[in-house]
Amino acid sequence: MLIPSIVHLRRIPPIYLILPLLVAGSVVRADYADPLPLENAILTYSADERGWAYDEVVTEYNRKGAVSKVRTTRVDPSLPWDQRDQLISTDKGPATIRQKKKYQKEREKERRRMELGLENRRRLRDRMNFPLSTIDFEDDETRQYQVPLLPDEETGFPTEKIRMVVNLDPTHETLQKMDARLTEAVRHKAVAKVKDLHLTIEFTRPLPDEEGVALIKLRGQAAASVLFFPVGGEVQLERKNFRRVTPYDDRFEVEVGTATTLDF
Repeated sequence: MLIPSIVHLRRIPPIYLILPLLVAGSVVRADYADPLPLENAILTYSADERGWAYDEVVTEYNRKGAVSKVRTTRVDPSLPWDQRDQLISTDKGPATIRQKKKYQKEREKERRRMELGLENRRRLRDRMNFPLSTIDFEDDETRQYQVPLLPDEETGFPTEKIRMVVNLDPTHETLQKMDARLTEAVRHKAVAKVKDLHLTIEFTRPLPDEEGVALIKLRGQAAASVLFFPVGGEVQLERKNFRRVTPYDDRFEVEVGTATTLDF
């Protein structure tokens, strides 16, 4: 389906994410916006994201809202591949040696698949139709863009049914929030009826003496029926304890690895 390919969410279950829209009480501008500030904000985030170390908590919920899984990891891009992403705990308690080894093995398989080109992942910015973006609202604190998505020729998912909104800090032109939502239920490939897709991503400056922004929260929801059987759920991601680090790849002037979480 479309959504997992829009945003590469490493280690987050493919529950067909996409998201709620900020309501703005302002005059809507019909003119197309200058796409450069928006594109540059995404490029800056993508390049800067490799320089953050942090703790990450991912919580999964089933379609009835009950917690089904919790995972805490420590991410440090300054370390070699086999050490930079460590499993700390699960909903059962502190991670065991066996669980840690299994987690590392899964990460290594994922890295190998990416190196071999077996993962068909497209970046978010490749899906966004920047020239047709418009500014819905702007004041001293935020500038809100509405950004249409390009057609998804691979899956045929109706991207025109998705409304995507991106908020930038108008002074520093950095990302504040990305929201998207499915505007109406759609039937996909005859067997699935997608009723709801919501995704919210929040950014902020995690350290007061650093200009760069980082992803701090992500929330994705989905509801659908496949052959009349209800499916869906929710995933929430939170990051904390940020530290600035020098990426391991940069120190040794080797080829840069993939982005830690969101491949813009």
